[in-house]
Amino acid sequence: MSDPGASERRRSFRVTDRVALQVRALDDAGLAREEAEFDLERERLALVNDYLLQKDQALPRLAAIQSHHPDVAAYLRHLEHKIDQLAGVFQQRELGLPQRPTHEVNLSATGIRFEHDAALPKDGPVLLDIVIYPELAVIHALGRVVWCRPAGDGQHEIAVDFSRIDTRDADLLARHNIRTQLRSIRRPLDED
Repeated sequence: MSDPGASERRRSFRVTDRVALQVRALDDAGLAREEAEFDLERERLALVNDYLLQKDQALPRLAAIQSHHPDVAAYLRHLEHKIDQLAGVFQQRELGLPQRPTHEVNLSATGIRFEHDAALPKDGPVLLDIVIYPELAVIHALGRVVWCRPAGDGQHEIAVDFSRIDTRDADLLARHNIRTQLRSIRRPLDED
């Protein structure tokens, strides 16, 4: 018998990436509390996320400016880069985010696989906060453990399907994964 969620997991583009990750197992009361506060917590964490989505939506306008006024477009890209840096530093300081990734994960817009020091029960609810780099965007999600197995050195390999993620953050993850894949493809080409 096949897993009905398997086809959904496979429809989403996956990449191996390095992120900062916080995982918390939830009991029923904790899950109910996190469900009730989900939207407020997402908004608190999502300054950079929303900025990045707006920036992506403005790309066609920047391309139009580039074709008519390349100097203006270059200056706008420079300003955009500075705003990116300021937004990232502000969010990092405001939320106390790690400056560097803490986990190697397999990541998609619908789930995540990672190593963790504690075993988590199959089908158990979890709260995840994922910081993606270099964007410093924070993805706040609820999920369910699909499987957990020993990984060696006292670690456990865990797969989680997101059960609740803001659609804007799922879109941001999908775009991030495409950019990550493009960077990994370009890196070997640049080394040749």
